[in-house]
Amino acid sequence: MKKYKAFDFYIQVISLTLIGVTILINESLKINPFIFLLSYMGAQAISMVLHFFTGLQTWKKTTWRKYHVIGVGVVAILLVVAVFQDSAGRSGGTDDKYGMPGLPTLIWATIPAILTSFFYIIITWQEWMNIKQRNLVRLK
Repeated sequence: MKKYKAFDFYIQVISLTLIGVTILINESLKINPFIFLLSYMGAQAISMVLHFFTGLQTWKKTTWRKYHVIGVGVVAILLVVAVFQDSAGRSGGTDDKYGMPGLPTLIWATIPAILTSFFYIIITWQEWMNIKQRNLVRLK
């Protein structure tokens, strides 16, 4: 599990670094930061699913992971609210086809989404360090 935690942490940090670099380069026709954003989101989603089904039960019960699950839940609820606002704002053929009533909620959902994703990197790093410490104690 120690190797997986290290791999998980480095994949997240590398993806986040590539997002920042591609935004700074600002050559979206050559390198699109959205691709790296999708890889970052995918890495976190895969990591969350793997941690849910494998590993020690103590990891699943940590306070940090509980806060992370609450944050993910808040983001999911905001996304659902945005979809409902968007669909409720449609009245058929008389509405503005470019109107987006759910957009403000969707924009506000990005704040907890970004904070939750950074928090997950911290959780991964902390768990990796804990595994390293336990392995060092066992070797002594």
